[in-house]
Amino acid sequence: CSYEDVNSVPDYITQVIPYFVSLIFIEQIIAFVNGFRVIQVSDAIASLSQGIAMELSKSLFKGLAIMSYIYIYQNWRICSLEWQNTSTWIIAFIAVDFGFYWIHRFTHEINVLWAAHQVHHSSQQYNLTTALRQSYILNTPSHHRVHHGRNEYCIDKNYGGVLIIWDRLFGTFQMETDCVSYGLTKNIHTFNPFTIQMHHYFNIYHKFNHAQGFTNKWNTLFAGPAWEGATADGPKHEQQTSESPDIEYDPQIP
Repeated sequence: CSYEDVNSVPDYITQVIPYFVSLIFIEQIIAFVNGFRVIQVSDAIASLSQGIAMELSKSLFKGLAIMSYIYIYQNWRICSLEWQNTSTWIIAFIAVDFGFYWIHRFTHEINVLWAAHQVHHSSQQYNLTTALRQSYILNTPSHHRVHHGRNEYCIDKNYGGVLIIWDRLFGTFQMETDCVSYGLTKNIHTFNPFTIQMHHYFNIYHKFNHAQGFTNKWNTLFAGPAWEGATADGPKHEQQTSESPDIEYDPQIP
């Protein structure tokens, strides 16, 4: 079903929540029955708290986003496509997925954008509380496991949303080979929602204040997260190899 008017579009996020929660329970039952590791409650609560915060923030910014779309459409559109035409939806799907690939890639490769996106990667587990996500064309669970990995071979790979062909075309595709360890290359070892959301912004602020010269300050914001400054020998980048990839943060209640 398609809608000509934006106000007619249902709130799909709200509608899908009961199914999402049900799938989380089903996932854990299957894991328990088959002897796999079940959910870490503290990690799941941290993930869900970030999701709640994201949904609450939409009440502040969704209207601004829609107004921006309408303004661009009314003033800068190149052509008009018939909304009820099937080809319009096919073109829109491909265009949106292509755009998603590049926006997603930018959030990994531009430090100030990574500060927001790293929240999604901070969990050291990979299950439905972390993200919902068939193999040459479509993005498979295996492909997305690699994307969430902190192993050296997983860094900055498999950005695709629905289609994996963009990664194959632009050189960021990686098959899953070794066992994947999840999380950040330098994990923050906390489930505090505020720290998870804000710690990288504090890191950027610290680096920015200590960076010498305009170029280094600029690169602190807009180079990759591994940017560490420049020396006489050229740019210096932080080592991306994960520290202790098999050690997972799991504090015990006394």
